[in-house]
Amino acid sequence: MAKSYSVSDGRVLITLHALKGGRFGITRPDDPALISEAGSIEEAFVMSRDAGKTLAKSRARELAESKRPRRTA
Repeated sequence: MAKSYSVSDGRVLITLHALKGGRFGITRPDDPALISEAGSIEEAFVMSRDAGKTLAKSRARELAESKRPRRTA
C-alpha cells in the first residue's frame, strides 16, 4: 500500500499520496472531488489552491445554469 501524508500550510490541509517517480497525488479531505498531482510539497499547495478555485468556478457555473429557465420545443 502506498504511503500518504497529511500536510498543512496553516490555511489548507492536503493529503499527499506517494507516486512513482517521486511525484505526489493530491487530495483534500474537505473536498473529495479535488484530485491533482505535483512534483514537490510547495507545488502541491499551489496546485491544490488552483484546483480548488477551478472547482469552485465550475460549481458556481453549473448552479447558475441549473437555475436558468429551460426552453421547451
